[in-house]
Amino acid sequence: MEPLDVVILAAGDGSRMGNIVGDIPKSLIPLNGIPIIDYILRNLLYLNIERIIFVVGHQKDKLITYLEENYSREIEISFIANNQIHRENGYSLFCTKDSIKGDHFLLLMADHVIETEIYALIYDGASMGDIILATDGIAGLNDPEDATKVLLEGEKIVAIGKSLDMYSAFDTGVFAMSKTVFPILEQLCQNQVKVSVSDLVTQCIKRNMRVLSCDVSGYFWMDLDTKQDIELISQQLLQDEENISEDEFI
Repeated sequence: MEPLDVVILAAGDGSRMGNIVGDIPKSLIPLNGIPIIDYILRNLLYLNIERIIFVVGHQKDKLITYLEENYSREIEISFIANNQIHRENGYSLFCTKDSIKGDHFLLLMADHVIETEIYALIYDGASMGDIILATDGIAGLNDPEDATKVLLEGEKIVAIGKSLDMYSAFDTGVFAMSKTVFPILEQLCQNQVKVSVSDLVTQCIKRNMRVLSCDVSGYFWMDLDTKQDIELISQQLLQDEENISEDEFI
């Protein structure tokens, strides 16, 4: 497969984090001293990636400076500003429509910590549909009521949303997409102010496009929305590091 572009949505202001955000972008919040974005990129850079396109907004200059200083020698990085972050993450994705090189790309969230294997599974199946979403059918989530859910028929996604009464799995926030989604996304952005990625997925389902699930149950991922999420993942990462150290000693 040809190397893929990766789009990372990093424009949000992290308002649900409270004072833990302060004057930094959400993706630079430290987990045991290491910014969230470092965990994302360290696991992502194992793949055959062409470049990473960051959509930035809140405190964008600080994020741009950090990424250029720490990653510009490892991977080609570009930045697109979303100056209307109130329009939500679907609009952030729309801002990239003229910047993606190939026919398919990966879409990630800058506040989701994801195990490398999830990225690899999505990457390998990127050309199989118009949208491929990594889904988890067994996750024990900290706040399942707030999680985005999907209803499946086999491997097909037939519904997505936070308020689904019947659902099969959870949305991990890791996608592969074809550029065929952009005309639909453009129409959404013309018709409504706030546009989410879930809105895009829903419209693609209604148009009978190939919207498929990639089962990543059992692999680690976490969506970091609140201060409690930061505390929980920090404890888990610290425990994982201690377990690795013990194994190496043995």
